[in-house]
Amino acid sequence: GKVFEEEALYVAQLLTASFDVATVELSRALDSAFAALDEVVLTATLTAVGIAVDEISTALEDVYEQTAAEIAGLLDDAEYTLNQIGSALNAVFDPSPADIAALLKTMAFGVVAVAEVLRDIEGQLDQAAAETLKSVAYTAQQVATALRDVYDDSAAVVATVLKEADFLVGEVAEALQGVFLASAALATQLLRDVSFTVTEIAGALEAVYLRGAEQVATLLKDVGFLVTDVAAALVAHFSSVAATVAGVLQSVGFAVTEVAQALETTFALGAAAAARILDDLLYSATQIATVLRGVFDQLDDQMATILKGLGESITVISGLLQSVYGSTAAAAAAVLETLAYTMTEIGAVLQSVFHQTAQEAAQVLEDIGATAAEIAGVLEDTFNVATAEVIGFLSDLGFNDSTINAIGGAFSDFGNDVADFFDSWF
Repeated sequence: GKVFEEEALYVAQLLTASFDVATVELSRALDSAFAALDEVVLTATLTAVGIAVDEISTALEDVYEQTAAEIAGLLDDAEYTLNQIGSALNAVFDPSPADIAALLKTMAFGVVAVAEVLRDIEGQLDQAAAETLKSVAYTAQQVATALRDVYDDSAAVVATVLKEADFLVGEVAEALQGVFLASAALATQLLRDVSFTVTEIAGALEAVYLRGAEQVATLLKDVGFLVTDVAAALVAHFSSVAATVAGVLQSVGFAVTEVAQALETTFALGAAAAARILDDLLYSATQIATVLRGVFDQLDDQMATILKGLGESITVISGLLQSVYGSTAAAAAAVLETLAYTMTEIGAVLQSVFHQTAQEAAQVLEDIGATAAEIAGVLEDTFNVATAEVIGFLSDLGFNDSTINAIGGAFSDFGNDVADFFDSWF
């Protein structure tokens, strides 16, 4: 009881004051003198006479064969500070930082307190401390809290440290959100800064910040990821359908050329398939023609074939040949002829799109294989050229009299005019 403890304390004070006795020897003497003496009373007695905590720990281990965990508990009950406990355990057992952290964790000390021991007693900097805490199963959020409160680390530094400590991207995102109240935008930037992949970041934004496809795409775009990176992330976490992904990319503001690049690179689509998707997304014919040339390296005739397949008119296609490909009237007409447009249709765009004169149009049509009758029809119906002029143009193009005269079989009015014209020569 109390009398016994007071007697033990008196003897301890007498021996320490009168003799230069070592702590272990003093402890053995007390243990021999007082049968009821146990490790709790010994700890209290040695503390009361001013014995250093390291020596008390040594005595407990030597006399009572106490383990590190038991000594830590005794010292904690005796109200020693956590740093004193850590220092004492180091002196007696020379444990690893992880052993110290694990022991203190089992004693229900908080992560901040444990981190302070790692810093002050073990001399660990933030990175080493984070790795130690992770090794004893503290969560990323707990480690982040310790880094913030003990090492005064910012969110950016914490992200770096956690990444280097091999925490997963989702764990780092949870720590940024939970400990630093980081917004999704800030977390995206910080996760990119520490070199998590775009796909990893997208997964964290979906799982931790509960963001949908368009929100994730916007966040990734805003921190500078390329359209192909964003597309790959969308495929990994939201949809593998090219048209769906292209629609998301369009909705978040990627340019048509970028959307086309994603269709080509991420989905390995050819020009025609990509053009169909872009058309369905209501991109203009000019935009589609531009990416067919700039992204898919399509030639003029290839572009024209694809646009015709999308239902664009010959007028639109002709305009694109002129504006996007810089085609001359002759070059455009040659392309249009290969697409099975009639000479009448080609003649119409030579006038309306390329602003050709009747004589210029006649020459172009002749160059792409139009017959005299076809040319005459275009000149008469599209350019409203009088018969005499038509005959003159045809003659200038090298058509002989019999060929010109034979046209009358197909065009009765023109044939009568031809006959009258030739009669006037004689």
